[in-house]
Amino acid sequence: MTWQSFKLGDLFEKVSARFLGKGDKFKATSKSITDTHNIPLVYCKKGNNGIMYWGKKGDFETYNNIISIIYNGVIATGLTYAHRDEVGILAESYFIKFKNGNPNFLCNLFIKTAIEKVLYPKYSRDNLATWANKVENESILLPTNQHGKIDFDFMRTLINALMKQIIQGVVQYCGAKIQATKEIISQETPIQKDSLF
Repeated sequence: MTWQSFKLGDLFEKVSARFLGKGDKFKATSKSITDTHNIPLVYCKKGNNGIMYWGKKGDFETYNNIISIIYNGVIATGLTYAHRDEVGILAESYFIKFKNGNPNFLCNLFIKTAIEKVLYPKYSRDNLATWANKVENESILLPTNQHGKIDFDFMRTLINALMKQIIQGVVQYCGAKIQATKEIISQETPIQKDSLF
């Protein structure tokens, strides 16, 4: 396997993420998910996939299996997120998608990490991670196959293996915790009923 440098603007295009509702888009959101506000909206947040607000279905342009980039934020500029499920943009962020085809979510997890590795250390509130003439000109390293094409199979396999390894670690941790609890319980001295009163 080899790694090759790819310019983001050659691979991706920025896609529209408009507010389609009426009035002020910030007033049309909720800070928590509700029956009516159930579309996650990316804003300038570190963590939770950048989701800070929730919107009504139809009020925001939404996408599934897409990558978002936060272009402005005190500590979030340059953070990149892969979204599997339907998501919209509130502000300070944008979506990008592959120009040719749409790799699966596992590949987007791999690619988002490659993008963030380049953007997050470089951009800031003083140097916004905007697409035009900036981020589109950045390059990332991606694995390639024997034909020089991006190796999406390798990405899927690697992310799947990492997920299985993490799950296995959680299962082992939970098993050890249960075993330790059983040992503590078995070592406790039983209390006589009549000694309680």
